[in-house]
Amino acid sequence: MPWSDALRHRRPGERYREALTRGLITEADVDRTLIRLFSARYRVGDLPGVRKPDGNVAAVGAPEHGSTALAAAEKSLVLLKNDGVLPLRPGLRIAVIGPLGDATRVLRGNYSSPLSGTPISVLEGLRRALPGARIDYVPFGETYTDGDPVPTTALRTADGRPGLLANYYNVLGTPPTRFAPGAFQAYVGKARFAETPVATRVETSVNGRSLDLAQVSDHHRVVWTGFIVPPETGSYRLGLSGFMSGSLRFEDKPFADLKDAPWGSLPTMKTVRLEKGRRYPITVTGDAHTGTTGVGLVWKRISTAPERDLKAAAAQADVLVAVVGLTSDLEAEESPVKIPGFEGGDKTSLGLPPDQQALLVQARATGKPIVLVAMNGSPLDLTWAKDNAAAIVEAWYPGQAGGLAVGNILSGRTNPSGRLPLTFYRSLEDLPPFGDYSMTGRTYRYFTGKPVYSFGYGLSYTRFAYGPLAVAPVGGDSSKGIRVTTEVRNAGDRAGDEVSQLYLDFPDDPGAPRIALRGFQRVTLEPGNRVRYGSIFRRAISAQSLPTACARC
Repeated sequence: MPWSDALRHRRPGERYREALTRGLITEADVDRTLIRLFSARYRVGDLPGVRKPDGNVAAVGAPEHGSTALAAAEKSLVLLKNDGVLPLRPGLRIAVIGPLGDATRVLRGNYSSPLSGTPISVLEGLRRALPGARIDYVPFGETYTDGDPVPTTALRTADGRPGLLANYYNVLGTPPTRFAPGAFQAYVGKARFAETPVATRVETSVNGRSLDLAQVSDHHRVVWTGFIVPPETGSYRLGLSGFMSGSLRFEDKPFADLKDAPWGSLPTMKTVRLEKGRRYPITVTGDAHTGTTGVGLVWKRISTAPERDLKAAAAQADVLVAVVGLTSDLEAEESPVKIPGFEGGDKTSLGLPPDQQALLVQARATGKPIVLVAMNGSPLDLTWAKDNAAAIVEAWYPGQAGGLAVGNILSGRTNPSGRLPLTFYRSLEDLPPFGDYSMTGRTYRYFTGKPVYSFGYGLSYTRFAYGPLAVAPVGGDSSKGIRVTTEVRNAGDRAGDEVSQLYLDFPDDPGAPRIALRGFQRVTLEPGNRVRYGSIFRRAISAQSLPTACARC
């Protein structure tokens, strides 16, 4: 059940009280959880009216936070293939293709807030990392991954300030403290709001920000007004994301409505032609009945002739950077979306969406090398890319600085060091039925087929060499554990991180894994430098269980 439905049908406190009465949890469990939650919120200054211990409120978008986001993203990216096209040389002519090339929504997974630091797309990241290169973007056609938040730079108030004017209106009367099943929707349909706003301010975007306004009740309406000012002339998909309650008026006419959109729906969008620099009046209305509104203003610049545009751009390019994949709106929990490859929040295929695969085939026909950047939260079938692309980078949903991380990896500013935390299979046919909950045939530990890319795999721009494994009992007594050590050396000509991994194989016993990761360590080494790495196993290990082969241990 989605969290929103759970809140409507039964207040969370009652669930915990029942669990406490039944002995499923203890008061100590509740205390420990609350201390962790509010300690974290206190430390970052997230509690309304309460400052952090150092007296300052946490600043979203602070430079040090951006540096942390960038470092985390760079370490997570995985170089899966490189025929020598990477790192990209300065001065190259690059065409960025694919629906996710300029996307920002794809940077965030589920259960994340759009109120983070300024997101950096792959297109923008490449331009920052390769300032001397000619980088052109080729918009894609309409597709399921469309719907990026409209940035503050494209929003203006009536007096020309960045953002939109937000007016907050409290609900009239006293809302019920609890709702019987089905009663929530009935209340929402009848709720009425005051004619005078209880708060007015300029906000940077259409997102719920009412938690810092003490005078705004949990049940309220927000009306954002202002103008969209596009940075480029072209065709745009424009609309709303969210569910249940929200509407958009564009040029004083009804444009989009979320009243029939269930939780987890894809954005409601229409295609319009917009001119660079022109001010288009908009009004967005969102109702909140669980604390904040769930509405967002989204858009996407598209091409009405993507195949023609790709062919023209490829003719002027030395290399094509194809940014493809999924979004967490598709890989979502309890999603009502039913499109090719997805149903009810589940994937029915490991393949890329058909229109993206067709794009790659067309790009391959141009004869220009393809650097494929995959953005996704679960395994994809990369068989075609492995056979046809010159390079592949798995970028996941890398966070606010993800596009710059990609740019730094592709340009060689940063040496790739990520390793796959899961197995990339060829097909769902290689896996047991979805309803079979046994581990047989699943994950790298039990999978006996041939994956496209295996768990723990990842390439680098430098080379690392390993010395022989040394296996010895701790303190001469195997009952105290087994120590496994080796030496890691940077045998290449540039500095880089290596993630050393230690695997054990196991006896052929029922239920035992085929192989399992039992130790790993990230090390940073200059060329020629070396370090010893070891793991200790604190339980008895039979001779059959000792590692017999390991690519990175």
